[in-house]
Amino acid sequence: MLNLNVPVNNTDLTQPTQPELIWKVLIYDKKGQSIISPLLKVNQLRENGITVHMSLFSDRQPIPDVPAIYFVEPTAQNIAKISEDFQKHLYDSYSINFLSSVSRLLLEDLATASINAGVHNQIKQIYDQYLNFICLEDRLFSLNLEKTYFNLNNPATSETAIEGLISQIVDSLYSTIITMDTIPIIRCAKGTAAEIIAQKLDNKLRDYLLNNRSSKFNNNINSFNRPVLVILDRNIDMTSLVSHTWTYVPLIHDVLNMKLNRVVVETEENGQKSKKTFDHDISDYFWKKNLSSPFPKVAEDVDIEINKYKKDVEEVTQQCGVNSLDEVDPNDFSSNAKHLKSAITALPELTERKRTIDMHMYIATGLLNAIKERKIDEFFSLEETIVKLVSHEIYLSNTQN
Repeated sequence: MLNLNVPVNNTDLTQPTQPELIWKVLIYDKKGQSIISPLLKVNQLRENGITVHMSLFSDRQPIPDVPAIYFVEPTAQNIAKISEDFQKHLYDSYSINFLSSVSRLLLEDLATASINAGVHNQIKQIYDQYLNFICLEDRLFSLNLEKTYFNLNNPATSETAIEGLISQIVDSLYSTIITMDTIPIIRCAKGTAAEIIAQKLDNKLRDYLLNNRSSKFNNNINSFNRPVLVILDRNIDMTSLVSHTWTYVPLIHDVLNMKLNRVVVETEENGQKSKKTFDHDISDYFWKKNLSSPFPKVAEDVDIEINKYKKDVEEVTQQCGVNSLDEVDPNDFSSNAKHLKSAITALPELTERKRTIDMHMYIATGLLNAIKERKIDEFFSLEETIVKLVSHEIYLSNTQN
């Protein structure tokens, strides 16, 4: 999408099939920004030719010589705003990417606006990207819908609101399945909201298979290797909502302020409280390694990583004959220059490791303070004891019967 929907060879950038880099402007709405921000940093956007990225509803000045990429939801409000951009002739060309399938009515409104503004020849692409979900990790995504359980179970919620919420859930799951390029086997419990969602999702997938000319999904549905999509109602497991966890990443979600892979840690220095914000990168090796590790083990691993980092830094500085990494001079042609190449190669990796270690030190410190303040360790220990006693009683009861 960022390369105007031209396939990119990510494995070898020197291949002749690599498209020429074109400088572009990226325009997104709130949902589009939420999808992009956990995945791509500013430097990564720049590597894909994005010089400026702005909100659709911000005050934007004309950039007439630059193509624009829009990444927005297919709503009447967004279409109206894009139509205003047409009238103002803000950009050289327009590549419009919708998060989900755009309706025929909205598409006709967009076409009418482009003709009235005289920019219909400048619209280069209109795509349904089916990206109406937020990917937080390699194996984790979110629909990013707030107060879903409350709204579905609140007697005061109107039928219209419930239908709208269910449609949002179905559209997001549908986008996820299309992106995965495979049709799953859907399973759910009967008589719950999960069954309604499963039925609507099943109908939508069947319509897609009937109307889509491509045979890639039709070939897939006869495969024995199809994944299983299990849709569960929240009521099936209420204990997880009130129980306390003792593993690293669940603790971060539970105790600290974390949203869209951005973690806010509150620290206290010299009697003054301050907040530090960290962006979790999906390539974070420490995060992946300690995803489900108990908190005490994480604290040990932080110390291990610090000592390993210090040892590697010491090796590099000894080779170059300096006291710190800051003193490594790429223009040094002394007798130690033979080690310069390996030192310069190691510098970016060591710098990134230092940043990662520092981030997890702050996070671990913030978790430790919260654990002490809220006595989470005592609650967790008590809950574990209760679970063991209940399990033992069930075992004795089954043995006697």
